[in-house]
Amino acid sequence: MMDKLVRASASEIDQHKKLFGGFNDFPPGWSEISEKEFAKSGFGKSRVEYIEYRQMMYPKHLVGKGGNVTTNLFFIGNGIGYAIVQDYWGGSVKFFKFVCIDVLGDFFNNLPIVNDTKWDMNKISSIPHRGIRDYDRTIEFDRDLTLEELDLVKQFLSRDNCPGWTGVRSIRLESGVYGFHTTWDSSD
Repeated sequence: MMDKLVRASASEIDQHKKLFGGFNDFPPGWSEISEKEFAKSGFGKSRVEYIEYRQMMYPKHLVGKGGNVTTNLFFIGNGIGYAIVQDYWGGSVKFFKFVCIDVLGDFFNNLPIVNDTKWDMNKISSIPHRGIRDYDRTIEFDRDLTLEELDLVKQFLSRDNCPGWTGVRSIRLESGVYGFHTTWDSSD
């Protein structure tokens, strides 16, 4: 399967910066991991949700004159992100991880949720004997969500024990009520 690279809108970028920092900021939970930890992380088998290029600045009090780390951040569907940092002059590679599910979880848990059905397999549209399982979830909020909030809810749902791997789609069913859908398809 091949995914299409899509650029985020200005409002999505602003909301992303509020949660995960900007171009010169380290993402939440940034920590170095060993080559062995990275090899066992499942990075190559996980779905990359977002790729973001950053030049993150170390505070001067930590490294004397300052300094930076320039790399791509890979936001993975399971709520953990990874970065591979090359040191050209040192001839080495370092591996890092960061945690984004906690930030999205805090955001989600602070929304005015009235009712949440959780994920339930749709027995009508699923074809289990072919490895296709559709899952639906309905969440009622005490108000309509903004487009930015809806995007962040979908990001959270796709990372928080999501039973599917095709991404999370949404539809507004009525005022404050949204339906979410994902699919687990192992038929290929």
